[in-house]
Amino acid sequence: MTLGGSDERWFALRPDVPPLRSTFAAISHATGRDNFSVIYDLGSREFQRQNTIKQLRKRLGSLKANGMQLGGTLVTDPTITEWPDLASSELLRTAGFFPANGGLVLQFIIVQRYAEGALQLEGFSVNLVHPDNANALKREGEQQ
Repeated sequence: MTLGGSDERWFALRPDVPPLRSTFAAISHATGRDNFSVIYDLGSREFQRQNTIKQLRKRLGSLKANGMQLGGTLVTDPTITEWPDLASSELLRTAGFFPANGGLVLQFIIVQRYAEGALQLEGFSVNLVHPDNANALKREGEQQ
């Protein structure tokens, strides 16, 4: 399946692919309401095998402990530093950052897989970082 490769104009026409907003809505709901099953349910079978709800709660607890409010990710466009490209892999990887509170940015990597007729969460990483570090996304640590 081809979703348009890394053509930024195509992505702008289809902001729902990959569904970054729904992924961040799930993370926001999870951290705000302490309901991590919503992230778990978005995951592929492999993601669910590798992550329990308890592990997701532990991994995302630092965002909640730092008072990070993710509602802004639903109304603010991210800066994309790595556009998705399915031509090279079965995984769809998108990386970038959103502005955050305290002069920081919310850096993210979202990895999805097309399975069972839908894009499913395969892995993700979200971190609060200084803006100077936001463009230095690393390929390791994709699965948080």
